[in-house]
Amino acid sequence: MIVHTACAYGRQGETALQVFDANVRLGMLLLDGVLGGAGGRVGFINTGTALDSAVSNYALSKQQFARWGDMLVKQNPARLQFVNVRLQHMFGPGDDRSKFATHVLHACQQHQPKLALTAGEQRRDFIYIDDVVSAYDVLAHQMNQLAGFDQVDVGSGDAPPIRAFVKQLHAMTGSRTELQFGAIPYRANEAMLCQADTRRLQSLGWKSAYSLEQGIQKTIDLEFKS
Repeated sequence: MIVHTACAYGRQGETALQVFDANVRLGMLLLDGVLGGAGGRVGFINTGTALDSAVSNYALSKQQFARWGDMLVKQNPARLQFVNVRLQHMFGPGDDRSKFATHVLHACQQHQPKLALTAGEQRRDFIYIDDVVSAYDVLAHQMNQLAGFDQVDVGSGDAPPIRAFVKQLHAMTGSRTELQFGAIPYRANEAMLCQADTRRLQSLGWKSAYSLEQGIQKTIDLEFKS
């Protein structure tokens, strides 16, 4: 089994080619190794995205790789099983500072004078990291219940507005930061609703252990522990 989580979001100045190399070519090298090796069928759990391909280079490359997975399973059904995880907005302690939740958390915790934000009407499915890990564990143990090529949503199943999420972070950190909603325009092709349908994952035995508030509190506790 291979659990593939490597990616490039394109937030660190990467070129389109570098994003492609990380999100498509690296995975293709792994699949090429699987198909060129000996033995039985290999299970490949891929970390995909719930975002539409028009949103960004990252989303496009992730959607492209999932399509490659589907094609290669059809060509090599005895050698490969490919499960594409449509992962929602993961957050937790120790995450990259360029990611939205961590960026907002640190700005609020440090009482940054002003924090420029979009209007925050987009609805996002925020899921705490421990729940993500438990979802992958369930998938790894239930591969025989899944198709040769399959796609499974991983998220909390709830999708509060980003504005509400930011306000909750702000309140729970006791922040004095001025939240400037509307200071940043929406990006082109902005997705206004991203929400996992968790019924499939729950049918395999998964259950969320953290509410949004519990996930935020644990993130604060671990991110800023003395």
